[in-house]
Amino acid sequence: MKVTKKTIAWQIGNTTIRNPYRIKDGLIALKESGLANVKAGAEWDKCFRDELIRHGLLNASDHSDETYSAGRKWRSAFEKLGFIFPRPPKDKSSIGNFRSLSPQGIKLAKASLSIEVEELFTRALSAPVFNCPDGKQTFSPLFWVISILNGLEEREAETHLTFSEFKNIVQTSSPDKYKVDFVVQKLIESRNNSAAENRIVDEFRGDSISAETIRTLSDYADMNLRYLKTTGLFVNYSHGIAPNPLKASIFKEFKKEKIFFKDDDWENKKDQCVGFPMFFDDALEAREVYLSQLKQAKAEGVEYDASFDLQIADAAQIKEEYNSLYLKCFEHRERKFASQQAGQWQEISRYMDILNLGKKVKRKSEDDEQLSIPTDMKPAYFEWVIWRSLLAIDSLKNSPDEVRKFNVDANYYPIFTAPGGTPDLVAMFEDYQLVVEVTLSENSRQEAMEGEPVRRHVADACKLSKKPTFGLFIARKIHTNTAETFRHGLWYYDNDDLTELQIVPVCLSEFRDWFVWLFQNNVQDKAGQLRLFLEDCLRNKSQFTAPEWKTAVKEAIRRRILLRK
Repeated sequence: MKVTKKTIAWQIGNTTIRNPYRIKDGLIALKESGLANVKAGAEWDKCFRDELIRHGLLNASDHSDETYSAGRKWRSAFEKLGFIFPRPPKDKSSIGNFRSLSPQGIKLAKASLSIEVEELFTRALSAPVFNCPDGKQTFSPLFWVISILNGLEEREAETHLTFSEFKNIVQTSSPDKYKVDFVVQKLIESRNNSAAENRIVDEFRGDSISAETIRTLSDYADMNLRYLKTTGLFVNYSHGIAPNPLKASIFKEFKKEKIFFKDDDWENKKDQCVGFPMFFDDALEAREVYLSQLKQAKAEGVEYDASFDLQIADAAQIKEEYNSLYLKCFEHRERKFASQQAGQWQEISRYMDILNLGKKVKRKSEDDEQLSIPTDMKPAYFEWVIWRSLLAIDSLKNSPDEVRKFNVDANYYPIFTAPGGTPDLVAMFEDYQLVVEVTLSENSRQEAMEGEPVRRHVADACKLSKKPTFGLFIARKIHTNTAETFRHGLWYYDNDDLTELQIVPVCLSEFRDWFVWLFQNNVQDKAGQLRLFLEDCLRNKSQFTAPEWKTAVKEAIRRRILLRK
């Protein structure tokens, strides 16, 4: 009888929290809950689950979870990453109040810049405290993955990992059983010899495995890759990862991290909670990283005037200057990204189609480049695709990063939605400004959720600019009560001054049709056409009922498209 090798993969977080960027809000929820240092158990998990629901991090339907697994899994992720203090082993002393936020957790809860979040996750994932697949030893998944990628580069192989390679080989291997050179060699062999690929995969993940196990490996790979990309050290490649060119100086020297690995797991855990040491914490190492980044910036045509003396600066000063330089390079590349959007209008429209369908689009294979949107990221992708459409329309007077209010990763994909209290997008054109709000809500709650915030954001924008201000509200379906609120469009400021707001509610499918029409017909002055479209929709709105106005908006789009065909 053939014995099947057990299939196990390492996990950075857990599949309950697929989006690591939500951990920040979870830590805030824990801090406000008063549950820190409270005795663990089912009641704790229940209370924390309810707190997560209250903060909008879990659905109300999770109240039916009698095992309170969601609360337990969120807590487990916090502990694994060192963002809360764990319970010490019996023979070890405590390093902080059990389940209260660690110094790193406090920093993450307060972090506002993407580069701050990236460093916190880099330190968390650098610590060798994560279980190897067999659970007997610990290692650093970040160090392991970077070592493999650097090994590929040293062998002059393509420096990337596809989703399939990561799923079947990388996450099923670890340094307790495999040497980096062996894994690198097997990756190269599988790329060069398709006939040997299945055999090599079986060496790592096991053979004769069930379809359910393969799906589980895919779930783990999706989650692990998301956490790795949170460090900012990677960019997307064929649904897998490749080194982020903007952080090449850190990536190539990452082998130096090993000097901070200790034999005692508890000591490593303590370091993770307070901020695992990085090689660039040393002033000399930080100087080399900075100079490498400066050289890259100059090669890309980024102008940067350093206002400090590198020779006498300490590590903290150099790090601050490096962050400024990195952001300058990031903005430079974002402007290039923006200039490419007009040429990618078809892809943008396809993303709109995916959002409008409200369901997943299957890929032909795991590494296929067919477009898809993670289910839990649809709200963020909605803002992102409309942002890209505005960049494609061009003629913007504010920079791409000023248009969006949400953060993006190293590939300029969305990290999360725009924070509360701000509009999703603000586009400044030559003779007007546009405030854009989007939502996936469609039922009667749409007006309650969006009516006041959208009007407030547009009203605030009116006060900040002398240019005519328009609001554009986009949803897959416009509820009639929402249309009625925007049809009146009245807003009183705190001093009782009254203003009439110009807000147009549009279905995503209608906006998509208008957007495609612009490019299919090579319409010039797209920003001007957008204003004409908005003015056409607003004309005589007071004479309509809400249902009539919704129909009039549709007709305005149809007429504008037909006029130019």
